[in-house]
Amino acid sequence: MPKIILVALSLIICSCATNQTTVPDLQKYFVQLSGEVASGDVVDRREDYFSRVYLKEVNIDDENSLFLLNIPSHVKKIESYYQSLNKDTGCLTINGYESNGSPVSIYLEYIKENSHWVVNYMYLNLLEDKSGFKGKAICPKSIE
Repeated sequence: MPKIILVALSLIICSCATNQTTVPDLQKYFVQLSGEVASGDVVDRREDYFSRVYLKEVNIDDENSLFLLNIPSHVKKIESYYQSLNKDTGCLTINGYESNGSPVSIYLEYIKENSHWVVNYMYLNLLEDKSGFKGKAICPKSIE
């Protein structure tokens, strides 16, 4: 009888563990995107990191338009980050510093598109000093 109880408990524990959903780490996706920007591969791999809606605003033949893909290059050192998530959307705030030491914040909206988290909107905020850093996740569309 004790073996049956042990087996039953093991099955319950295993089934509970497999029902857990993994919470995405949007900061990890941002770091991957920054790596693509730094390596110069972001244009070729843009569909892996940006939503179809975001890419409609980007003309890859226009240098000014390519700025929209290269926004992550402004953060050379991350000071802090905050994220908030819903079922298929998330917001990420990155506080950090440019290569010249100037403080900067980037606010990103992520959406789940074809089961991948991609950037749907970004807002770059060049700051006077680090007191402008936000201590919570801010969705970029709420800023404008």
